[in-house]
Amino acid sequence: MEKLKKALELYRLMLERMEKSGHAPHQVDYYKECIEFNKAFKTGDEAMAEMRKSHLFTGGGDAFALDDIFNRKWAAEENKEDELIELYANRYNEVKNNPKVIMDYTKTMPFTQKVQDLEIKISRRRENFVQVCQGYFEMKMEIEGSEDYELALTKIKGGYGKMEADGKPFFEAASEEKYRNLLFIPDEGYKIFLKGVEQIIANTNVKQAEDSDMEGQWADLKANKEEIKEVGKSELKKYRLGCCFCESPKDANGKYTYEHCVVEEA
Repeated sequence: MEKLKKALELYRLMLERMEKSGHAPHQVDYYKECIEFNKAFKTGDEAMAEMRKSHLFTGGGDAFALDDIFNRKWAAEENKEDELIELYANRYNEVKNNPKVIMDYTKTMPFTQKVQDLEIKISRRRENFVQVCQGYFEMKMEIEGSEDYELALTKIKGGYGKMEADGKPFFEAASEEKYRNLLFIPDEGYKIFLKGVEQIIANTNVKQAEDSDMEGQWADLKANKEEIKEVGKSELKKYRLGCCFCESPKDANGKYTYEHCVVEEA
């Protein structure tokens, strides 16, 4: 009887833990079923002997595998990665219909390889998009015509070209929320950034076009100066610089560069 009480308590605690997580629906069902199953017996040994004959003996592993795929699909949905969503949805249905497929190496490895290839592609596209962004902001900090200015332009065009070749053109990506969220700038600033990249790719005079745009924007800013200052004060309190990657200069006269800056809530 003591063994049975301990088993029931263990299942209860596991059920509580899975319910609190909010990300283990299949394991929740599994532990509920284990509790009901064990209640039908008088001793722990009897319950365990019967459990070995039932689907519950391997059901915990099956439930864990389904929750793992379920959560990966959920993460893909949160990041709006349609190809990954489809891949995990198909895998989920496959495992749900036949849990033993998890142990089949010949079927698991091709799926794992597909996921890896897709995640590499997603990462590569984001890196190329970020390269364009970094190049643009580096260009804005340099003197037009200087060596560093030209290097920044090359970085922009290089990232843009790689995105075109990779089947995910820059402006198509820029219209998607997951790429837009890679830049912590206001919507108006994002529009200016996109227009600047468009002018660079078209080989137009970026500075002249931006100067024209800035005149109108500067007038709007001056008209709303006090309101903007108050909003800035309240918003600034909410955030702080979390961390960044700092690269030292190659020589004594070089510049420090800062990349991958992360802003976090205070």
